[in-house]
Amino acid sequence: MSILGSSPTGPEPSRGRDVWIGLGLGLAINASVFVVGIFLVLSGVPLVQWVLATLGVTQFVYIGPLMLEARRSERRGKMLGLIIAASVTVLLNAACASSFWW
Repeated sequence: MSILGSSPTGPEPSRGRDVWIGLGLGLAINASVFVVGIFLVLSGVPLVQWVLATLGVTQFVYIGPLMLEARRSERRGKMLGLIIAASVTVLLNAACASSFWW
């Protein structure tokens, strides 16, 4: 019990699940784009190498609208999960790009 007499409430039970849904969705989409990009590179499609090399930045073309949709539908947990997935992708992309270019 708190001083005001009401018991403290924790986060909504579905919010934690929404974070995991957003994280899984973001990582799955990024992995699919990466796999499709690899197949396109191997088939000789030009400029795909640059899209893969800048995946951390170009992901906001498809992750951004998902974040906006989650925000509009008031699923803040899903939006947070998508932000975490995008952040992980940016960090991995920066680490891999720096190891190849320097």
